[in-house]
Amino acid sequence: MGNFLGNEITADGSQKRSIPKLCLFAHYDQDGLIGDHVRAYLDALGGCGFSIVVISTAPLVAEACKALPPHVLDVIVRENSGLDFGSWAHGFREWAHRCEGDLLLANDSVYAPVGDLEAALARLTAEKADIFGMVASNEVRPHLQSWFLLFRDQVWRHPDFSAFLNQPFGDFTKTEVILRGEVGLAEFAKRNGFRMHAAFPRQDAGTLPLTIVVNPTHFLWREIVCDAELPFIKVQLLRDNPMMLPELSDWKTIAAARAPLMEGLIESHLQRVGRQPDVERDHPARNLFADYVRRDYVAARAGDRMAQWLNRLRFRVTLLPAQLRDIVEPIPVIGPALKAAWHFAKGDRRA
Repeated sequence: MGNFLGNEITADGSQKRSIPKLCLFAHYDQDGLIGDHVRAYLDALGGCGFSIVVISTAPLVAEACKALPPHVLDVIVRENSGLDFGSWAHGFREWAHRCEGDLLLANDSVYAPVGDLEAALARLTAEKADIFGMVASNEVRPHLQSWFLLFRDQVWRHPDFSAFLNQPFGDFTKTEVILRGEVGLAEFAKRNGFRMHAAFPRQDAGTLPLTIVVNPTHFLWREIVCDAELPFIKVQLLRDNPMMLPELSDWKTIAAARAPLMEGLIESHLQRVGRQPDVERDHPARNLFADYVRRDYVAARAGDRMAQWLNRLRFRVTLLPAQLRDIVEPIPVIGPALKAAWHFAKGDRRA
């Protein structure tokens, strides 16, 4: 445990300089490495003007920190508890006093940049807001997904923000960390009058995320990268594909067109961490739901409410037959989105 790079000081060693924009980057790697794909992301963040502090819960060795981008000021290794919020809280306590402007909380749960990060960030912050995120979610309650959260200084300097980050995340379960951290941030913002903005808000995903729990970074990953031009693909999606979505191999073509170097870095990482052999296994019910989500998105983007209504009707009619229900029910572990879709098709709006 401790700091690998140490805190930066001025040339004469007398005073640490201030940081215009600070990124606290939560990291974990099963092999104790800082992978090349992570270094590419750190380099891109540095290109956006951020000085970076990496907080890792991996058993890093000194060699893992060699040849990091020059924008990385420090690498802190801490105990593996509290998930990303525990790491961000640790970094905030050590480095926030040096920051003069924006504070970014980011992590290595995404492959990035699969495209132009600087342009995406510029579009995001062109809106007048206090807290920014790349993708919004409707799971539990409306909130910003926590893998990229940007705060103006009036937010992170607020006394309640320190109290928010100083929660005992290490004592929480994973579910509690999500509820008290990711979802709790939205409650903190509302309580203190801070405006939140997402580059990919819930309404951009269509009407579906307003009624059914759907993770856009899984079901609409292609649309997020290609239409919204947000250069992120979730690691879990390509490694595990928990929703068993079809046509995931398209990521290679998309990455090659938008960030040729990233294609090889992503492929190398997937091979190292062990991409699941059945990651693109065909599943009729999940394919049906994925098709519905995509049709809903296309119709919403075109402003075609009739097409959205017909798509919803088609979904209900197709999902209800007993033969399809027989396919779904015997599955021991079924994704939360599919569960929610099933209840919605039966008219249970509380799902």
